[in-house]
Amino acid sequence: MKIEKTVCPYCGANMKILPGQKHAECEYCGSSVVITGVES
Repeated sequence: MKIEKTVCPYCGANMKILPGQKHAECEYCGSSVVITGVES
């Protein structure tokens, strides 16, 4: 399993995104992020 790291566009905290994941929630501020361009 590969984990991609990116930052929350709202607060700048690091976010962990798993391959194939379509949504992510920031563990710091709780913002929900839709992930686009993901191949299943």
